[in-house]
Amino acid sequence: MWFRRTWPRSMEPMSLGTRSVGLPTGSSRRCRTGRTVGLWVGLGGEGAKFWLQVLTEIKNRGTEDVCIVVCDGLKGLPEAIGATWPPAIVQTCVLHLIRNTFRFTSKRDSDKMSKDLRPVYTAVSEHEARERFVEFGEAWAEKYPAIIRLWENAWAEFVPFLDYSPEVRKVIYSTPPELEATSRPNRRH
Repeated sequence: MWFRRTWPRSMEPMSLGTRSVGLPTGSSRRCRTGRTVGLWVGLGGEGAKFWLQVLTEIKNRGTEDVCIVVCDGLKGLPEAIGATWPPAIVQTCVLHLIRNTFRFTSKRDSDKMSKDLRPVYTAVSEHEARERFVEFGEAWAEKYPAIIRLWENAWAEFVPFLDYSPEVRKVIYSTPPELEATSRPNRRH
C-alpha cells in the first residue's frame, strides 16, 4: 500500500483551501496494478489520530493484511500503521527522501552530492548502507547538517527495502506512477 498526500489548488464548485487529500493506493495478489482505495480530506492536522481513523476505515472495508506500506514522511502514519497492522513494514518513499535531500543543496554541490549519496541507497545491505552513509556524512555534515539529520531521522523507515532483491526494490522504491500522475496536476510548487 502506498500513501501519498496532495494539495489541490481548487476543486470547483467546492474549494478545499489548503487542506490536503490523502490518496492511499494498494494492490493485491489478484490485482497487480495500484488502485486508489479512497480519498480522505484532511482538516490541517493530519497526525496519528487522523491516519488511525483512515486505516481503521480501510481495515473495516476488508483489508485484512498489509505487508509493506510506502509513505512519504506523513506525521503519525507509521504509528497508525503499527496500531492497525502490527506486522506491516513501514518504508519511506526513497525517491521522496532523495528529492528532499536536494532541497537543502546548492546547485553547485548537487552533482557531487548525488554521486556520494547513490552508494547509500543502492547498497546491498543495511550494514553497507550505514557504512556508505558514514562516508557521506564525513564529506557533507559540516556544510549540510540538515541533510544528515534528515537521513538519520528517516533511517528506520529507509532501510527495510534493502532486505529485498533489486527487482523488488524497484517496486518499493517509490510511489507508483499511477499515484504520482493522480496528484501531479494538484501539486504545489
